[in-house]
Amino acid sequence: MRRLAFLLVLGCTGGQTGEITELTACERVTDEVRFASLDADVRRAFEDAAREATADLRWSDGTTTTLQVTLTRQDVEVERLGVASCAPSWRAPVVLALRTEDGRLDALLDGALVVHEGATSVVRAEAPVPTLTLDTSLDADVEGALLHLSAEHDALGWRGSLQLQTADDERALASF
Repeated sequence: MRRLAFLLVLGCTGGQTGEITELTACERVTDEVRFASLDADVRRAFEDAAREATADLRWSDGTTTTLQVTLTRQDVEVERLGVASCAPSWRAPVVLALRTEDGRLDALLDGALVVHEGATSVVRAEAPVPTLTLDTSLDADVEGALLHLSAEHDALGWRGSLQLQTADDERALASF
């Protein structure tokens, strides 16, 4: 059985400084493929990531809550990424919903789920904070801030962290 990975990409390409970077040959779209015609392992990887899941989330202030994660694939076609010399990978549009039981976070993010062959499962997402419900007790100036999610997804569920990035600072908000 082949090992497949997930990468959820939301927002702009670029490093922590926000600069726009050029796509590599392995990140460029080379073809569009109908979901039904994908290899069974690739379809299963997309379907596994699209299930509703929960995780224990610990806020940076030490309190805990439950994080509900729902990822929904939005299209019947996926994009094949990379040239022939690259490991196979596919991208499909998704909506990622994050909601905490304590009400401190309620986010609905548009993005893309990327399934890679032969790598670790990784999810990254970001969204402007003003578009989210984020509890004001987090004591942050959120004007122009971004919420970053970095996580791994596997058969056991989701593990990762949430960070708040402002023009002057980046700090951990929670881990799950």
